[in-house]
Amino acid sequence: MMGFGMGFGMGFGVIIMVLFWGAIIWLVISLINAGTKKSEETSESALDILKKRYARGEVTKEQYLEMETELTG
Repeated sequence: MMGFGMGFGMGFGVIIMVLFWGAIIWLVISLINAGTKKSEETSESALDILKKRYARGEVTKEQYLEMETELTG
């Protein structure tokens, strides 16, 4: 009789443990993915940056064409 009651309690404990470790693993994976996405968003090519600078009027057309030629080879 005592063994039957212990089996139910252990099953509930295992469920809680699995949920706990699942939450920990999910948290770690979420943090890793968040860091990866941020680095991907901030990595722009030099040509993209040059195009944005030209659009904002930071460089003249002549400067843009000269820099574009240097970047594209």
